[in-house]
Amino acid sequence: MENSLYGWLFTYNTYTKKWFAFKSEDKEAYFGNDKECNSMISSKTIDTLLYMIITTEGKPEEFDKLVDE
Repeated sequence: MENSLYGWLFTYNTYTKKWFAFKSEDKEAYFGNDKECNSMISSKTIDTLLYMIITTEGKPEEFDKLVDE
């Protein structure tokens, strides 16, 4: 569980009041052009991001399956 959070970065946008998370290897894509950041997820609460990452063991390709549940 704790290992699934390894390598994830979190930011908070005070204007949109949203939390963002992305893999550390995608940081250039996130800060340069977030449309190219394949691992980025966002939510109004950091708890939702933590749930998504922990539940999928940190695999961004599994996030779509959470939406279907």
